[in-house]
Amino acid sequence: MFDRLMSLFRPKPADPYEQFVVAFIEECGRQGRKPTSYDHQSRSFVFGDPKGSSHTVYLENNFRAWCQGDAKASAEQLSRFVRSLGEGETAIDPANLASELMPGIRSRVLLSHALIQNWIQGAPEGNDNETAWTPFCGELVACVVRDRQDSMALVTRSNLDSAKLSFDQAMAHAMAQFLAKARAPDFIPDPRAPGLYYCGNLEDYQSSLLLMTPAKDFRLPALDGDAVALAPSRNQFFVTGSRNRPALKALLDLAETAGQQPHFCSSVPLVWCDGHWVEYVFEAGTNEAVKQRQIAIAQLASDYDRQKELLDHLHKVQNKDIHVASFTIFQKKNQPGSEFSMATLASGAHGTLLPVADRLMFVDQIIDPQTGLTAKEPRDIVSVAWSDAMAVADPLFERVPNLFPPRYRSLGFPDADMWGKLRTRAVN
Repeated sequence: MFDRLMSLFRPKPADPYEQFVVAFIEECGRQGRKPTSYDHQSRSFVFGDPKGSSHTVYLENNFRAWCQGDAKASAEQLSRFVRSLGEGETAIDPANLASELMPGIRSRVLLSHALIQNWIQGAPEGNDNETAWTPFCGELVACVVRDRQDSMALVTRSNLDSAKLSFDQAMAHAMAQFLAKARAPDFIPDPRAPGLYYCGNLEDYQSSLLLMTPAKDFRLPALDGDAVALAPSRNQFFVTGSRNRPALKALLDLAETAGQQPHFCSSVPLVWCDGHWVEYVFEAGTNEAVKQRQIAIAQLASDYDRQKELLDHLHKVQNKDIHVASFTIFQKKNQPGSEFSMATLASGAHGTLLPVADRLMFVDQIIDPQTGLTAKEPRDIVSVAWSDAMAVADPLFERVPNLFPPRYRSLGFPDADMWGKLRTRAVN
């Protein structure tokens, strides 16, 4: 199997991802680890362990990190990554779990995606195998991780149950150990703009800085206004002042590329206000507000696209015929900032999983009762704001649990009375 996997990737060494896979397989060989299978769609390998079970290793984050370093740094990062696979096979000792915990800030989107990947691998659809987390701010969540020499592993609800720890107890242990172990944050002036600072010396726990209290647990640099921060990845933290417009523009540029970072965290700036972090919103009508909206809707589209890809894969594995609707962005011609999102529900498509969009388009199709085929032209179409759709046709939708960004399952299609009400709220 090892030699066969190597032969699959050697013919096209110019492709960066395939170069990474070759390097990964070679490093696995040096460390005596042999993958049993590879899935190109999910960019993952399956490894067996001495007990006869298997686990899946996803490569995307480590590929992105590998691309960013020089040859020496990339080799060291890859060696550490392969070593960490052995740590992942080590069983958790419930008696020692509390002493291994550290706090983390993560994107709820990525946790939701990981949960779907677990279902694809055959895990039951429930919360026991879900990462233990609590809401933090916006799409960010606070969680606890198991800190090891070469790896950090998100802790699940079942892990905490086996250790007889509530989430609050686990987080209390994690924060105490973080405050005791973490070095003082080192804020370095960033060349992108005067008054913009970067901090990276907390490494994999950099985003956890958001769980500490400024002026109490650490000192921020001198800022013009309230602290406005961005954690584009778990390894990066930028901060400036709320009155420093050039630095805020630079922060927006960083937010725009956040989704391309390994270990993505957030593309949303946060401001320290009244003792906690809240989402920072640029003043309406400014160029910055327009760009912030464009970044937000583009990131949401990316999240929904990846979610649809995973759900389609899941349904294929489960042999279920479920339509996962797309999240589509439209823009009025020559009007930057006019972007809006749309989801579509067609008659006859019972059980469609709909993303939450700015607008919902209902398409009343003409369906041949004999063949089940649809006519080229629909009987009627009406498009309404999402809030209006829910106000008029709420009984036709139910929230799908455990998915983020959220989706709703359609339970039917509007009858004549609902259609008439939707028609009165139609938008162009």
